[in-house]
Amino acid sequence: DTALEKLAESEQTIQNRKKMSDIERITDAMSQKIAKPLSYMKNSIQKMENSETAKEQLALIAEMEQYLDEVNSYFRKYDGKEVFDVSEEIQALLYIMRSHLKQNDIKVYLTEKEAVSMEVFGYRGEFKQALMNIITNSVDALKVKHPDSVDFEAAVRINVEVDGGNVRVEVTDNGGGIDNIARIFDSGYTTKGSGYSGLGLFITKNIIEKHMNGRIYAHNTDDGASFIILVPVFQS
Repeated sequence: DTALEKLAESEQTIQNRKKMSDIERITDAMSQKIAKPLSYMKNSIQKMENSETAKEQLALIAEMEQYLDEVNSYFRKYDGKEVFDVSEEIQALLYIMRSHLKQNDIKVYLTEKEAVSMEVFGYRGEFKQALMNIITNSVDALKVKHPDSVDFEAAVRINVEVDGGNVRVEVTDNGGGIDNIARIFDSGYTTKGSGYSGLGLFITKNIIEKHMNGRIYAHNTDDGASFIILVPVFQS
């Protein structure tokens, strides 16, 4: 690593921790403000007649309560390494990102091959951040390449399986590929133009390789880009 890369990584880590701390406080405050009205609404609706409208409203409130729980769980602090299930964390991340993906009219297909265990040892929050960076990169590419998806299905496909002694996560899209993909993990390199730091995938690589003891690769396919993450299966 060059001194510049180490400095960029340190600065980004500090910024990420500050952002996460701020988000945790905001999320906690929002949850408290939203939870009370939801509880009041739920109690009021339960007193209504057992109508279809009441059932629909209760189902909607239940979904909102679940969403609050997921958001709080996602932004929980993880101060150290721990054992976690990769498949479960991917599903939790996709739940959090579902509104953003829907807003951009992007379909996500998740395929999971059965395995004895998909548990790994590392930083749960950082792993999800790394995966979010990759998916966000795919979303940005799809928005640029296919701004009008009327006659085109913009898609991100995620395949999870155990390959040898590793949990293998592959994220592919049909966003047209990445120019000069050999440099995609370089610090400061971006294909998005001004206004972007070019640190997202650089940080992702550091998280996977230095903090998760894994490996990450990227290559172009016929119609998009593919990222492959390999993280050792946890051995109890």
